Amino acid sequence: MEAIDLNAAYTSFVNEGATLFAQGKYKAALDCFWKAFRFRPGAPVVLFNLARAMDELKDPRAEDFYIAAAGQGNADSLYQLATIYMASGRTEAAVEPLRVYLKSKPEEGGRTQWARMTLHTLCPVTRLELVWKNPEKPNTLGLNHGAGVASESATENRTRNQ
Repeated sequence: MEAIDLNAAYTSFVNEGATLFAQGKYKAALDCFWKAFRFRPGAPVVLFNLARAMDELKDPRAEDFYIAAAGQGNADSLYQLATIYMASGRTEAAVEPLRVYLKSKPEEGGRTQWARMTLHTLCPVTRLELVWKNPEKPNTLGLNHGAGVASESATENRTRNQ
């Protein structure tokens, strides 16, 4: 019987799933991610990818997998959780994932801008406190007071080796 290289099998399932996901084949991608999950059930990339595929398939379990991935250090899961919370009207629940996501220093882009704008909209007082702390002077500044999925990469290797 031939020995199986578990790392190669895991990586193959993650990468195949990512390719299928990019092609819009979400069910097939989900199947690959489940196979990778059997090798590394706590891997942040696998948890995130399972959640992304479930999210595209409108599977309500996606939220639980985003939470699990976030618990394993996947910052993109925090962004996705915030979008789920906002879309479902749970705006207060979106605040903490947005804060932690932005603290993770994500790359600048549309998602980061959305996260900042949304957090500012949900928590406008923090902006006001930073701008003006003198209650005797009026506010003259006119401030309002009120993905894709991941492939197996160096990030995964870095997380695994920690």
